[in-house]
Amino acid sequence: MRRVALFVFIFVMGLNVLAMRASTVNAIRSSFNLPDIKFKIKNNDITEQTNNYPSVVSFTDAAIKAMESFVTDASDDESPLRFSIGEVGEKLARINLNHLMNQETTTFGLVTEAMSDDPILFPAQREEISNNWIFYLKISEYDATFWAVVDREGLTKTYNYGAN
Repeated sequence: MRRVALFVFIFVMGLNVLAMRASTVNAIRSSFNLPDIKFKIKNNDITEQTNNYPSVVSFTDAAIKAMESFVTDASDDESPLRFSIGEVGEKLARINLNHLMNQETTTFGLVTEAMSDDPILFPAQREEISNNWIFYLKISEYDATFWAVVDREGLTKTYNYGAN
């Protein structure tokens, strides 16, 4: 009986994570007008980070904050918005960035511990996953990877930067 109860609990938790991932993807696609962006976020990575690193900020809230940072914050010289400003000027930068992000070749993903040896996907500033939700953005037109860092406690402002 205990095994059945455990199986049911694990199954239900899996469905909850699946639903959370799907609702997050849909929220980002609709809120930021990005129907074609590719997501590289595995359900088991969400579960692992949620279980291993308790957080005040939920995965969904963190993903939305990360995307908002990518599209609105040009404070870092190597942020995706700053890259766009450099190409077309401030007026058209957001339109240009949206166009570039709305490609099937653009990827938005969750950084995991398994990526720690990957210089392309692991954050250049080596922020700790245990303290932050960290998302990466790869835009094929730019020879760079961008990261958005969301404090799991919600105390530090979300920021983003890039490196090539």
